[in-house]
Amino acid sequence: MHRRTVLAGLGLAGLATMARGWAESNAPTHGTVVFGAAKGAIGSTLAELTLAQLRRDYQLDYSLVINDARNSRAAVESVQHAKPDGATLLQAQSSSIVLFPSTYKALGYDPVKDFAPLTILGTYGYSLVLGAAVPANVTTVQGYLDWVERNPDQRDVGFSLYGSQAHLLSVMLARESGTAVRPQGYGSANSIFNDLASGAIGAAFTVNGNVPLLARAGVRAVAITDPHRLGPRPDVRTFAESGLAALNLTGWYGWFAPSSTPTVVLNDQAIKLGQMTVGDEYTAQLNSLLLERNTASPAEIAVLMQREIAQYAELTKSYRLSVST
Repeated sequence: MHRRTVLAGLGLAGLATMARGWAESNAPTHGTVVFGAAKGAIGSTLAELTLAQLRRDYQLDYSLVINDARNSRAAVESVQHAKPDGATLLQAQSSSIVLFPSTYKALGYDPVKDFAPLTILGTYGYSLVLGAAVPANVTTVQGYLDWVERNPDQRDVGFSLYGSQAHLLSVMLARESGTAVRPQGYGSANSIFNDLASGAIGAAFTVNGNVPLLARAGVRAVAITDPHRLGPRPDVRTFAESGLAALNLTGWYGWFAPSSTPTVVLNDQAIKLGQMTVGDEYTAQLNSLLLERNTASPAEIAVLMQREIAQYAELTKSYRLSVST
């Protein structure tokens, strides 16, 4: 959950083992990638760029399917029950894999047992952004919290996806600062963006890469959850620098297949994705979206999932994040 770069290659032995199976692989050359968030925000942009490069460089013709019903869970479940042949893949934001097990009593899927990880497309931090309702001279977290004390009717902090890292961060902000900010859930990032621009809501947590999309509407970031300032945005402080070091959650976008997909198909897809995501072109695309590269192997992603599921279980209990049925 804390930002990290996992340096782990597949290894020569692993590559050799995979190579023996490639000739026999029945991995499909076309299919769909299902994503549970609406178009217009950073996740769908990343998916489209990834699919375009796979199509051009690896002759893999997959199309993006958006299914944002039921707080992204419908997308996950549709891939869970898809034919396990590699033709239907899942792009998941990490919250639906590692945090939802703690925020839903009846989730409908087991992220560890039901899915095989293929790759992490990129990792991200979150920004606390202020909208048109907050005066332009408010440029720090403390300045925003002081403004909320004077304007309690504007205490709502928006987030998309119930039970996500952004939801948890809004709860943490209230607890750690001692200010009565109130988490306000939205069905999509686009809805938050509209309300920030119109002044209907004063602040929100959103993935870092969404912030440049909002700049034209006067929305600006005052702090990020990353452990260090970002090169493209050196003026934006971290929460640690702002006196709220506990707000250090980060997330990732990953691709998954149904767990019963044949190993040879999983290997074929994982190695191609691995080759693409370490390339210069893909890295440049990540940088443009304020994402960072993560080179974890499928086995290491599985370990990461287990670790983060346990960490988020403790956090949701500590901050008493409400559980949905």
